[in-house]
Amino acid sequence: MLTITDRAKKGLHTLLVQKGGDNCLGLRLIAKGDIPGAYQAEFRMVRTGDPRPDDVILDQGLFDIYIDPESAPRLEGVAIDYTPTFKGPSFKIEFPTPEWDAPIAARVQKVITERV
Repeated sequence: MLTITDRAKKGLHTLLVQKGGDNCLGLRLIAKGDIPGAYQAEFRMVRTGDPRPDDVILDQGLFDIYIDPESAPRLEGVAIDYTPTFKGPSFKIEFPTPEWDAPIAARVQKVITERV
């Protein structure tokens, strides 16, 4: 489903330990938006009582990632990495580039990718 680098796992675990408290079970990863290639991702703490029966749960060793059924297909092929910065941790969430069926849409995407 998705790939999380070892650096990102360590960074996310550190964040959970520092900010999560004792009743924190893991993180919820949500993908918002309707346009492939333009989704926005967001993390939220998952606490006791928060998990939903239809969640997809990904075991990351020291913590779990919870994904709702609506976000699951949007997160297919996503890669998550971590970079420490002078402002604090930075998580890079990279969505795969969508494949376009329409030639005009493919050309528009190419222009956006190369020039914007």
